[in-house]
Amino acid sequence: DSSSDVCSSDLKQTVEPVFGTITKWLGFTQFSLRGHENVDGEWKLVTLAFNLKRMCKMVNTQNQAPSPA
Repeated sequence: DSSSDVCSSDLKQTVEPVFGTITKWLGFTQFSLRGHENVDGEWKLVTLAFNLKRMCKMVNTQNQAPSPA
């Protein structure tokens, strides 16, 4: 089905870089805890750290004054 191919290609373009960033820059390669509830909580902390890192980068980018030309 071509519509599912389009959806999966969009998903690969938007989601996979997030996992790459979490793996490379945050160093998260495996869960330390076991059990669904514990893993869920650990994943929420990882994604919180990722989102805070993105927010800090956005705020720093917005606060930089444009260089005079």
